[in-house]
Amino acid sequence: MSKEYKIIAAEHYGVALKEYENYDDDWMFCEGDSILNEAPNPLIAHISKNPVNIPENNAVHDFVWGIGAGLKISKRAKELLENEEGVHAEYVPLTIIDVKGKELEEEFFVVNPLEKHEAIDLDKSTVEMNSLDEDSILGTHDTRLVLKKSGDFEKFDLIIPEHLNSELMMSTDLIKKIQDAGFTNLKVNEPSEYRG
Repeated sequence: MSKEYKIIAAEHYGVALKEYENYDDDWMFCEGDSILNEAPNPLIAHISKNPVNIPENNAVHDFVWGIGAGLKISKRAKELLENEEGVHAEYVPLTIIDVKGKELEEEFFVVNPLEKHEAIDLDKSTVEMNSLDEDSILGTHDTRLVLKKSGDFEKFDLIIPEHLNSELMMSTDLIKKIQDAGFTNLKVNEPSEYRG
């Protein structure tokens, strides 16, 4: 039986991070290559000031939304992923600085998946390729992704899908573990509902 996958990201709830202060090559998080020798340690990102100052907007979740590329996670989310045999990734330390200029005490990391695979069936999907990067899918209201029924990607629970480099796909088994553990702010989308 083949694995099922969903597109995942951090929800846009709670604190939101600006671009990395000390790393302009964040596109490297979309390549599937090691960056531990290139990326600063730690990466630094500041929290954007939210004009609506309510507790929900100031919450720091296990999955943190931000402008810079890469999935930003708490230490406890990192510990879960590190113990998963199907997750082949690096974890770059991330220092988060609040709107008053103070570092958050909690530890955070940016996930750099080391598995990039052909998981999207381009023949069965309805896609438009990006005119600026002909190897990348341009998400539009007409996009309808269909995943391949099988492939090497099934050996892994977290992958970068080829042609959709800025996104991550996760197995439904791992998503369930994350949800059952009570981790907060993971956004899960069906590939067929992806619009960019």
